[in-house]
Amino acid sequence: MKHPPHRRAARAATAIVAVLAAAVPFAGRAFAAPQPVSDPASLVNPLIGTSGAVDTFPGADAPFGMLQWSPDTSPHRTPGGGYEYNDSTLTGFSLTHISGPGCGALGDVPILPTVGDIGTKPGSATDTYSHINEKADAGYYTVTQGSGVTTALTARTRSGIGTFDFPRTSKANLLLKVAGSASTVDGTSATVVSDHEVTGSVTSGHFCGQSSDAENDYTLHFDIQFSRSFSGYGTWDASGTTAGSSTLRQHASKKASSTPTPPAAATAKGKAAKPFHGSAKPSASSVHQAPTVHGGTQPAATTGPGGVYLTFDASNDQRVTAKVGISFTSNANAKKNLASEIHGWNFDKVRNRTHADWNALLERIRISGGSAAQQQQFYTALYHVLLHPNVFSDVNGQYAGMDGKVHTAARGHAQYANYSGWDIYRSQVQLASIVAPKQTSDSIRSMLNDYDQSGMLPKWSLANGESYVMVGDPADAIIADAYAFGARDFDHQHALSAMVDEASNPSNIRPGQATLDKYGYLPYDLKYGCCNFYGPVSTQLEYDSADYAIAAFAKSLGTRTPTRGSPPGRRTGSTPSTPAPGTCRRGSPTASGCRASRRAPVPAWSRAPLRSTPRWCRTT
Repeated sequence: MKHPPHRRAARAATAIVAVLAAAVPFAGRAFAAPQPVSDPASLVNPLIGTSGAVDTFPGADAPFGMLQWSPDTSPHRTPGGGYEYNDSTLTGFSLTHISGPGCGALGDVPILPTVGDIGTKPGSATDTYSHINEKADAGYYTVTQGSGVTTALTARTRSGIGTFDFPRTSKANLLLKVAGSASTVDGTSATVVSDHEVTGSVTSGHFCGQSSDAENDYTLHFDIQFSRSFSGYGTWDASGTTAGSSTLRQHASKKASSTPTPPAAATAKGKAAKPFHGSAKPSASSVHQAPTVHGGTQPAATTGPGGVYLTFDASNDQRVTAKVGISFTSNANAKKNLASEIHGWNFDKVRNRTHADWNALLERIRISGGSAAQQQQFYTALYHVLLHPNVFSDVNGQYAGMDGKVHTAARGHAQYANYSGWDIYRSQVQLASIVAPKQTSDSIRSMLNDYDQSGMLPKWSLANGESYVMVGDPADAIIADAYAFGARDFDHQHALSAMVDEASNPSNIRPGQATLDKYGYLPYDLKYGCCNFYGPVSTQLEYDSADYAIAAFAKSLGTRTPTRGSPPGRRTGSTPSTPAPGTCRRGSPTASGCRASRRAPVPAWSRAPLRSTPRWCRTT
């Protein structure tokens, strides 16, 4: 019997299914789809990225937290992260870190537990550790040191709590290395308030070798409280230790080198030169060469060693619990931050709250299937996206502004800091806008506050200071893309006005803009002075990308694309052209004595005005 074509096809398909069912066991049964991950924070492994020049940190941190209580290692105290996985020596657990900045930064007030005598140079004290006795996940870190002390740390946004379990001893010490920041220290203070509390501050900054006249130094204030009284205390400085001293005051007294010095060792050696995964050597050492930022940088001053030591009797009660609040405005606000965020001494309660906060963000992207390692890699990468920028305002809204004054964030909003603009504008801010639109909107508000206080949108800002590191004007793309991807709770017109102003008028953010407007390109052999100008072609391409971001943002707002005066034929997005050998640019300041070349024609697409919002900039 001959069947119609459609019936023949159906019978053939049935036959194929039957064959497959016979060949593949259980092929006819229905299998349940993999369930989405229910606790993504438990999959985060903060130790990923702590070697191979990635320079992140493994310690306790809340999402976008001000405080990052994390270990620092020796001899390779990596830039920003402070921790090299292949090291085996700890120098302390400092209160602030930043992930992968490329120059030494933060690492303020390392706290190191020790056993026995204080010694003559407590600031140089270290201890060994092993990864066998180490564990880290989102918002939690613990390790057992060679001395037998087990440290466990967890954090809230502006505060943290730690437990230190000592072996039985009458000399259980906590060394507060107040002058132990990762960068140059300009001043310290500390006061033993009572037998349960120490307050203080450290002034640092100098990101990538800057002097304080080029960047505002920051001052970190801290308030540390203890669950039990200490039996002894004292201070130390360059002249030695002073038992019973309750006050430390240091000011810069000697000049450091005027040449930016790479942190730790200049070259990674041994295991530290290998990445955390695999056997290939990284393309960069674990220590980065700090770029020259301001040309004629003045020498920075440094205080030398300094800190406070506390001794507890752990003969019977072996645990010391400490909780700490920090602030960039005052000791009083550090104490307020601590009182507001951590009540009592329940370590597990704080840890569980922070774990829940991480889950609230991480589970906004829910995955299923894949291997356990792939799930771990995914959520660890997403976790790293949500570490920065950082909350910079206190619980009462106060924060240190770019003008050196104390300001107050708008009610219901937080001020943010630490913008690695060139590194994040291509993809990180877009993802953060999707996953954390409120926090990203507040970070854009913060950028506009920075502009109001300094006349500049941040480029590579650390705390309340601008470093000018890297090229271009990344704030334009950050703002435009935050808006495009759903983070829109900020003043759009004010943002556009700030972007246009910075692109149109002389500023330290765009040190080459006036030359570009004058000649239509950036000559390689000119001097551009201030603010980290390097790579004329790269810089021009960055300016063009920034200008396009401004135009796209304006178009999305329904505003006419801004224009500015420029040489005929130049439009946003014009490309650099290369003269023929032996020729030079017409009108170039270096054109004397050579014949002029014709400028390469400007592409048609760059001459045409933007007629529609680009696809990536459209939202529903």
